[in-house]
Amino acid sequence: NYQAVLLDMDGTLVDSETLWRVAEQEFAKRHDFSLTPDIQQTFAGKAVPVVMRFLMDKFGLNGTVTERVEEMETIVKGLLPSVKETAGTSELIELLNRHSMPRAIASNSSRDIIAATLANQPWAKDIPKRFSIDDVTKGKPEPDIYLFAASSLGAKPENCLVIEDSLTGTEAAVRAGMTCCLLTHGHDAQTDLTPLIFNDLGAVLEWLQR
Repeated sequence: NYQAVLLDMDGTLVDSETLWRVAEQEFAKRHDFSLTPDIQQTFAGKAVPVVMRFLMDKFGLNGTVTERVEEMETIVKGLLPSVKETAGTSELIELLNRHSMPRAIASNSSRDIIAATLANQPWAKDIPKRFSIDDVTKGKPEPDIYLFAASSLGAKPENCLVIEDSLTGTEAAVRAGMTCCLLTHGHDAQTDLTPLIFNDLGAVLEWLQR
């Protein structure tokens, strides 16, 4: 019954979250402050400007949010050529192709970061529709990006399936009125946002094929 599948990118299709954590540590080193893993864990799924406002307020960084976001994204772009796909991504895209299922990426990252992240992925050509934080006023956990993506694909929100790996993104999908699969990657996800909780994309594929 699904009219479209909407895919988060970082941590869902590609294992880029670890690179972002490295970039954040490098950024902190440049500005002479320390980031603990607990603080970094709260950044998962959030837009870079939101994270940067937090860092600037907490550590008293100078400059503008735009300047510091550009600095962070420059660090990340230097790491992204090594990014690997998440296990099961190629198989998922193949399944969507086989069923001619409309699909799109809906990410809290900027257009530039999406392009840099997907540059070396062979399946990127099979997801030509890509929606970013640049397309909406408010990013996840607001539902805007998912509603915009669904409208652009001509799909009703209630007939869209979303695959996410963060509570921030899952909240956005649920608030948009969509069905959402949440990937835990082995972590304990205690949430009432969705009953569709899977360890990885392999488990999602098994569920979809059933």
